[in-house]
Amino acid sequence: MKAARYGTPFIAFVLTLTLFPDASRAQSTGGVRRAGAESDAARTGAPFEIGKWYVGPRFWGASGWGGSGWGAQAERGWRQSGDGDNALGIGVSLDRFAPDGGPYVSYRIITAAGFVNYHFGLDEGSAFDPFVGIGLGYTNVSVTIEGSSISASGYNSGFLFNPRAGVRWFVIPRLALQADVGYGIGYVGFGGALKF
Repeated sequence: MKAARYGTPFIAFVLTLTLFPDASRAQSTGGVRRAGAESDAARTGAPFEIGKWYVGPRFWGASGWGGSGWGAQAERGWRQSGDGDNALGIGVSLDRFAPDGGPYVSYRIITAAGFVNYHFGLDEGSAFDPFVGIGLGYTNVSVTIEGSSISASGYNSGFLFNPRAGVRWFVIPRLALQADVGYGIGYVGFGGALKF
């Protein structure tokens, strides 16, 4: 019930802002640049840019579910924060986990969340994009038990709270490697992001 009360409005809010950003709020100042600036240098000068998409896979090496997982996320540069050196990004993620339950029990865990990241503005020539963030969403857990004399299945869902921190390293201007630490989805994750 909590998930239905809090998760759905938050994810809808994040999707709305991600797909229909208010471009008039983003100005081209400091180390974080607004997409659509006058020159190519301005559009590619900073690691995190307003109006750009950052989309890619991620793999969880450790999680609270007792196993690894995989998924994907999409983030969009939303607006500048403070004096223009820092920025906010907003996005969505979808992840799947399948912990080992032994020979008779199988688990499938799906998480879906919306999130907001705070990106720390660095010099335009930097290849690093550090950030901290917070996410909110759903977790759905399904369990199947198969044995010689028993067969059963069930599921449950609940509220998901996801504080997080991470960094992207741009190996080339439009492709980055990403590392995340957090709680609620996974503890340690690695992946990539394509910038467009």
